[in-house]
Amino acid sequence: MTKTLLILDLDETLIHASEEPIPELTPDFVLWKHYHVYKRPFLEEFIQICQQYFELAIWSSATSDYVNKIVKEILPKDIELSFVWSRKKCTYATYPINYLESSGLAYDHYSLPRVWFKKLYKVKKRGYSLDKVLIVDNSPEKLFYNYGNAIYVEDFTGDTNDQELMFLSKYLPTLHAVENVRVLEKRGWKTTVNK
Repeated sequence: MTKTLLILDLDETLIHASEEPIPELTPDFVLWKHYHVYKRPFLEEFIQICQQYFELAIWSSATSDYVNKIVKEILPKDIELSFVWSRKKCTYATYPINYLESSGLAYDHYSLPRVWFKKLYKVKKRGYSLDKVLIVDNSPEKLFYNYGNAIYVEDFTGDTNDQELMFLSKYLPTLHAVENVRVLEKRGWKTTVNK
């Protein structure tokens, strides 16, 4: 049986990076002398667990040089990734107007909100069935076109007591053998985890 593809976001999902250091907290590493990078607690264990059940990939809306350096720093060398994508694979566009109108979001036609969308048809072009693709991200707006594949996590901002990846590592294995992950309700995923 083919493993489900699990795509992971970076910023505020697996790490937090900031030009300003977090007071009284030592960063895991510093990138380009001014980005203080903090790994989300339980990151290494989370990746090891996920590798057992899923084919892994990274997709971030950050620049490619940033993404490649972060991935090299945070992932063990024995972790095999199917791909590492950056902003180059995202689509920078406005929300559909009918969505803005129906959701009551304020906008004007001269300054429509723009987002780096992660459109999964690009993954499908690589031969993956979207029935067997999950994407973990803290930004629902980036997954607007593929919400059925999404698992949303809380923003990670450096809290050393954060447990999101620990909970997620208990939840994700329950999905690895599902034939069509898109039809599952995943919005309340944390309520299904025995904390």
